[in-house]
Amino acid sequence: MLAKSYLCSQQYYFPEILNYMRMKKFTLMIIAALMAVTANAQKLERAQLARPMQNRVSMTASPIQSKVNSVTRPMQGKTQSVETIKQLKKTRKAAAVSSIDDLTGKWMQIYYSSAEEAILSTVMEISQIIGSENGITISGWWNMYAEPIEAKVDLKTGTITVDPQQVYGSPSLTLVNASSENDGAALVGTIEEDGSITFEDAWAVMTGTDTYEYGLYTMLVRPNGKMDYTIEEETYSDDIYIEEEEDGMVYIYNFANFGRMIELELNPDKTIRVPSEQVVLTYQGNDYILYGVEMPYVTSLGGIGTETMLTFDKPWTGFAENGDNLGLNSDCIIYYTDGTTFEYPVEPEDVAATPATPTDLEYEETQYGPAILFDVPREDVDGKKLRKDKLFYQIYYMFGGKEYVYTLQASDYKYLKSDMDVIPYSFTDDYDIFTDGDTKTVYLYGTDGWEKVGVKSIYKGGGKTHESEIVWYDIVDTGISQVNAAQQNGGKAFNLAGQQVKQGYKGIVIKDGKKFMVK
Repeated sequence: MLAKSYLCSQQYYFPEILNYMRMKKFTLMIIAALMAVTANAQKLERAQLARPMQNRVSMTASPIQSKVNSVTRPMQGKTQSVETIKQLKKTRKAAAVSSIDDLTGKWMQIYYSSAEEAILSTVMEISQIIGSENGITISGWWNMYAEPIEAKVDLKTGTITVDPQQVYGSPSLTLVNASSENDGAALVGTIEEDGSITFEDAWAVMTGTDTYEYGLYTMLVRPNGKMDYTIEEETYSDDIYIEEEEDGMVYIYNFANFGRMIELELNPDKTIRVPSEQVVLTYQGNDYILYGVEMPYVTSLGGIGTETMLTFDKPWTGFAENGDNLGLNSDCIIYYTDGTTFEYPVEPEDVAATPATPTDLEYEETQYGPAILFDVPREDVDGKKLRKDKLFYQIYYMFGGKEYVYTLQASDYKYLKSDMDVIPYSFTDDYDIFTDGDTKTVYLYGTDGWEKVGVKSIYKGGGKTHESEIVWYDIVDTGISQVNAAQQNGGKAFNLAGQQVKQGYKGIVIKDGKKFMVK
C-alpha cells in the first residue's frame, strides 16, 4: 500500500533517476515476472483488483504541501497482448527492405515478458559490419547499454539470424533462444512486408542457469515520434513509437525513456486522457504509477497543440508505493517526427441497429463483494460498428423464478448522484463500475436469493431503440459447486459462497447438499 507522505519527503527526483538510467548499466534492467495464467484467471484477477480504486492521488494548488492518499492497488488498465500487437502491426504503412542499407539506423525494440503482461521497449541501432555483405550489429538489444550483438541477414528468405552469444561483459550474459521447440538454437527474425522485424521465438538473457530477462515475442519497428518534456527544469527529448488503434486509443512506447508502454485516449473534444493508472517505471523493486497531479480520477489531461502534436497542459509525475516520486513534469509534447497527423476515428453513421448480445458473462464472490464481468460488443448483430454514445447495457437478475431489472441505487453506489438502471457503454465511477473497452466490471448489492444474473445491450441509434437478447449466468449452480463435501454434511447450513450460516439466516442456503430458500 502506498504510504501517506508529503510529496517532498523521501522522493527520487526524475533527473536523478533518468541520469542513473543513462549512466548505469546492468543494475537498471527492468525485470518483468512471467505470468502464465489463463484468460479466465486474468479476468477474475481484474475483477478482484478493480474495487479499491477510490483512493487516488489528491493534490492542492501547491503540490509540495500536498499529501498522497493511500493507493490500494498497483495498476489498472489494459495491456496489449501478443496477438493484439500482431494484428496492429498489419495496418502500418509499407516500408520495403531490399538491401542491408534499408535495415541500418535507429529502431525501437518492443517485447513481452508474458502473453498479456507489460510491453517493454528500448531504442536500438543496426549497422552493417564493415567488410561483410550480410553481417550486421545490433546495439541495444534488451538494454541501451548492452554490448552489440552480431546477426546475419538473408534478403532472399527475408530473415535475420542471431546466434547464441554474449551481450554483456561483466558478469557474462548470453542471449539464447528459449522457446521449448528451439531451446538453445539461433534466434530467427522475419522481415515483414511493412518493414518491421518480428522474432516469434522466446528468448532469454542468461548467466549460467539464471535468467535475467525473458521475452516471449519481439518486434523491431522504426521510431516514429518524439517526446519532449521538462522535469524539475531539466529538458529531455526521447525517441518513442506511436501506435494508433481504432476507438481513439494511442499507445506510446518508451514513454519518458522508461521503456514502458502507456495508452492515451483522444477525446472527440480534442483533449487527451490517460484512462487508468499505469506503471511508467520499475526502479529498485518499486512500481512508479503515472498520475496527473491536478486532476483526481484522471491521470493526465491535455489537448492538440497543432495537427501533429499532443500537448499535456497538466503536470504529471509517477508515485511508488513507498512514497517516492519522479518529480513534477511541467511540460510535455508528443508528436510524429514525419509530420503526419493523429487520426481521429470517424464515428459510425447514426442509424438504427440491433446490438450484439453481451458475451463472457461471469459472476464472482470476490473479496470486495459480488461482481459480474462481461463484454459489451461495440457492434450490431451483423458485425457493423456502433456509436459508443448510443450504446448502453442493462443488468437483470432472477429471484423466485421471476425476472427483474437490477437498479444501481445511489444509496448503495456512493459515487452515483441518482439511481441508474440503463448504464452507458463508457460509464465508470472508478469504484463499483469499471469499463475497459468492451469489458465491464460491476459490483452488485443485495444479491441474496438471486438465482441468475443477466445482461443485455441496448442501442438508441437513428431515433429508435433496439435491444439484444439477455445472456444469463446461473449463480446457484456456481455457488453449489463451491461447497465441498465436508461442508455439506453434519446438518450445517451454508450460503452460496460456502460460508456457514446460523439459524435465522434468510436467502438461499445449502444443507446436506440440497438448496433451500429461507424467507
